[in-house]
Amino acid sequence: MAYLWSASDRDPERAADDPEPRWSRRPIDATRVVGDATFARADLAGGARWLVLGPATVRVNGAPLLTGVAVLRDRDELLIDGARVYFSTEAHPVVTTPPPGDRPLHCPRCTVAIAMNAAAVACPTCGIWHHESADRQCWTHAAVCASCDQATAFDAPFRFDPAVLG
Repeated sequence: MAYLWSASDRDPERAADDPEPRWSRRPIDATRVVGDATFARADLAGGARWLVLGPATVRVNGAPLLTGVAVLRDRDELLIDGARVYFSTEAHPVVTTPPPGDRPLHCPRCTVAIAMNAAAVACPTCGIWHHESADRQCWTHAAVCASCDQATAFDAPFRFDPAVLG
């Protein structure tokens, strides 16, 4: 899942002299049109990639879309019809089963192999699989992933926040 962060009108609850916009996050899971830009997911052999298609007036990190298309990366800034939008691929962890493969996966927390149909979590940041079942709570055992600094809470706030970018 990917997200588009866009600024909404100023919060009416804030002081009249506070010009800061509120940022809202909208999920995109297939294709979405925003102004002159079209966001599309391309499933490639190396994994899913997100593309933006549009005229040269659409800008990605300040550069115009001269060829009409760009491959997006997490936290890219886009300018569409004069409005600033951010693209994000940050996700919350989800308990699921690991995909089939020709090599067994080993949990980095307990170092035991993860069975094919076992409940597990792939870290949203590094992609490393951890057990997460009633008898093996390797993912939630600590505050962060065993392989990176991703928070293990299923409802942890997103680390990316356009409001802090200014």
